[in-house]
Amino acid sequence: MNVKRVGYFAGHRAGITSLAAGWGSKNNLLISGSEDKTSRLWDMRTKKAVHGIVGFEQEITAVEFVGDDSFAVACGNTIYVYDQRYIGIVHQAQKSNTNIFSNRSSGSSDIQSISTRGDFIAFVDEDGRLEVVDVTDAGLSTSADGRFSKEIHDTVAACVCFHPELLLLATGGFDSQVRIWDIASEKIIRQAAVGMVDSAQMSDSTPDASSANRVRMVNPPFIYALAFAPGLASSDGEAADVEHEAWTAVSGHADGRIMHTSAENSVYWPDCHNYSISAIRFMRSNPEILATAGLDKVIKLWNSDKIISPDNIGEGGESSGAVVKSTPPVLAHVDLIAKPDTLATAEYSPIIYTDENSSVVAFAVI
Repeated sequence: MNVKRVGYFAGHRAGITSLAAGWGSKNNLLISGSEDKTSRLWDMRTKKAVHGIVGFEQEITAVEFVGDDSFAVACGNTIYVYDQRYIGIVHQAQKSNTNIFSNRSSGSSDIQSISTRGDFIAFVDEDGRLEVVDVTDAGLSTSADGRFSKEIHDTVAACVCFHPELLLLATGGFDSQVRIWDIASEKIIRQAAVGMVDSAQMSDSTPDASSANRVRMVNPPFIYALAFAPGLASSDGEAADVEHEAWTAVSGHADGRIMHTSAENSVYWPDCHNYSISAIRFMRSNPEILATAGLDKVIKLWNSDKIISPDNIGEGGESSGAVVKSTPPVLAHVDLIAKPDTLATAEYSPIIYTDENSSVVAFAVI
């Protein structure tokens, strides 16, 4: 397996913070958010911007598609939702076509991450709060109550992810906790606390153990990124008893580890990147591949089966989970010229998108 650069999307004037790829009728579209206080909608085929949203007061922290025709842009403590059918080539940020959601429950706390499923948007903020909003019920107001709103982490909540089939949400934060939420009951059904990696737990296959150990001494195991493994549920999830369904959440951490959290256990690999993992995605065109982006300027592709169903599990502490003694197989990797913040994958083609300074870069997996 090889990874080949196949294109650049140029236009932003500062670093790109978030990317999201479309699905269904939007499968040729890509959204980007940037530190230059703009968001752009790109045509994947031409690599040209078809819409630009300008005039935001702060950098963009997250972008996602939502519903049939809309996309969401998080900036500061507000999520702006735009209907793609009614925006111009250049559109002012404040002229949102559908809804604006203000995170009023936590005042001026900035939104850190958003996730969407159908017409629902889940978002987390720097005060550790999770909210879920149905965009079809919010009207044209400038604020909206979440379907539920809870303080979920003791400090910054950094990432959130909907399960693609079940009524589950995963959240991760700077308290080094992964929490799995049953949306129907609004309760936590699984919680995994992540401890510091002991040098005795490090894999024998670590390529540079001294370098990896230095990273762990500096970086606590904050959770920066989450993804649910697709295709494990036995039902469509709408009426499923989630306590009896199979699911796995995979997280990327500030100390370079990947962690697997399921209903049965949590296990981790402590030597996957030599620095923080900033993004993690299962490839939508081939879920057998898991992609991670690291601040060591590397994208790695992993055999996801080895992460969903790990073997060679050693003993771990009660708070940190068990450690896997061998690194999962790296199928391919690619070096970047800058630290990446985000990843997106196409629905039908084996393409991975990431950021490299102020450009979007496309890589084909061949």
